[in-house]
Amino acid sequence: MDGEVSGTKLAAAINHLAEMLGGIEPDLDDEARALAVVDRAAALVRHDRTSLQAAETLRVASMELARDLDLGLVLETLLDYLGWLLPYDYAKVNLEEDGRILPAAVRDYRGEAERCACDEWPSAAECLEAMEGKVARPSSHPAGCGIGGSRIIVPMLWDDEPIGVIAAERLSVPVSEEQVRFTEALASQAAVAIRNARLFAGLKRADLELVRSYDATIEGWSRALELRDHDTEGHTLRVTEMTLRLAGVLGF
Repeated sequence: MDGEVSGTKLAAAINHLAEMLGGIEPDLDDEARALAVVDRAAALVRHDRTSLQAAETLRVASMELARDLDLGLVLETLLDYLGWLLPYDYAKVNLEEDGRILPAAVRDYRGEAERCACDEWPSAAECLEAMEGKVARPSSHPAGCGIGGSRIIVPMLWDDEPIGVIAAERLSVPVSEEQVRFTEALASQAAVAIRNARLFAGLKRADLELVRSYDATIEGWSRALELRDHDTEGHTLRVTEMTLRLAGVLGF
């Protein structure tokens, strides 16, 4: 009697867990349902662990990307963390410049056979389509190339305007929906870092142009002064050159 009561309570508990976990077929017997509950609980634990790891990776990536103001370093950091979130065989970053889609960084771990079997990817048209749609575009390899896996193109948006794409390719395991979401989050962080790097580069160019303009102005004034006195013509430039040579000898 006690055994029957315990069995009934156990079955009720398993049914309750099955309802809470969801995703378990209702027509299973008690033993199969118990196994399904265990499998489902283990899958949810794995999913939670993966999500926590991805969240931590994105947090660290955000800090690393924000720290660099050199575009080349930003792109290398981007490909590093993309590999953690979406282990790839091939990845490429294309950036939009003056209406053109130009390659900016690439990593290729494919063998020669896989490179020959696949087409040139992503094309400019595919990049533009993803940028205009502003959503990730998963796809498969071309029919007849003999390669499984999948591909994905993720646009990078700054202030809702596309600035480029991240393209990644896997030769065997398909890209999961969760990995698509992780890559979209990384693309958002990368867009900010790329924008900052471009602004910094623009400021450096402007500063250099300002220095050159200042030097040209001073040189122009000195030449204007010398034109008033032919006996001292070139004296200012000679003094400047001697001063620079002396500073170089003294280690300045």
